[in-house]
Amino acid sequence: MKFRQLKQPTTQHSIKVPMELENTDSEDSNNTIYWDVEIDEQDPEIQLALGLFYDIGKNIERDPQLAFYWYEKSALQGHPEAQTALALCYQEGSGVTSDDTKAIYWYIKAAQQDFAIAQCNLGYCYESGRGTPRDLDKAVYWTKKAASQGLAKAQHNLANYYKLGLGVPQSFTKAVYWFRKSAKQNDSMAQGQLGYFYEQGLGVTKNVEKAFYWYEQSAKQGNTLSQCCLGQCYHFGIGVAQDLELAFSWYQQAAINGNDIAQYCIAMCYEYGDIEDIDLQQAFYWYEKSAQQGYDVAQFDIGRFYEQGIVVDQNLDKAAYWYKKSANQGNILAQIALENLLQL
Repeated sequence: MKFRQLKQPTTQHSIKVPMELENTDSEDSNNTIYWDVEIDEQDPEIQLALGLFYDIGKNIERDPQLAFYWYEKSALQGHPEAQTALALCYQEGSGVTSDDTKAIYWYIKAAQQDFAIAQCNLGYCYESGRGTPRDLDKAVYWTKKAASQGLAKAQHNLANYYKLGLGVPQSFTKAVYWFRKSAKQNDSMAQGQLGYFYEQGLGVTKNVEKAFYWYEQSAKQGNTLSQCCLGQCYHFGIGVAQDLELAFSWYQQAAINGNDIAQYCIAMCYEYGDIEDIDLQQAFYWYEKSAQQGYDVAQFDIGRFYEQGIVVDQNLDKAAYWYKKSANQGNILAQIALENLLQL
């Protein structure tokens, strides 16, 4: 049986490092041994590694305080990755009391060394005003720096700035440019957005086949909104041959995973028998699931079920409750229904 060996640096500190055996076919459930490894505790790379070691806690008890301790030692020596890890500790309150101001301090330290993850996170802090006054110019500045280094998350965020006109003039063309860069690195959210832009013809020539392609790439990674969109593509033959079974399958997957729009689509299928046999109990179940998540169209429909007594006892108070929730989000049908109900 062989062991994976580590290069052992010479120095002053000794720790026990868990080592997994390469032969995992052994019937012995304890496939781990421990070696004493000499480390240089003054080396910032080693300090960072120790921080990660205790932070992740693989094959050893996780210890956020020790992780913070080693991250800080490395960060104080100027290591940008450790500075970023330390900032995250402060943001999340992991191993230390949460302090967004100190998180910003360490993000800036790392970002000034061109560490892309720190630049991206710093950009988001400026966008959201977390730990610092909101500043969209600085948000764009740091996000652009990270995006230009190829960080997929930053490319996605920058695309969103162009999509919404946040800190930059609105430009769907530039949004598509950055969404595509991020999507090609398998960022599922960017893939879903790119699918939407192709479907709607925003900043790019409308192409439903490409829309379907990007929805599918995103959906396969578990993005619930893209799963719902993929279901709609199969349902209505958008960019692909109509396939009602696959449509329902994708709706169902997204609905079970908590997507409110997919839950609404499932409810519609059950109410009107478009794909599945009519089942008003199931329709009510999924309308309610969607409504409880705040989807205004589902809130209107659950109100309709209560007003008309569809598979539930008629209850005008509950009908008014759901109509009001939907109406407050600007749903015109709910506003009309609520006004009519109050006049009874």
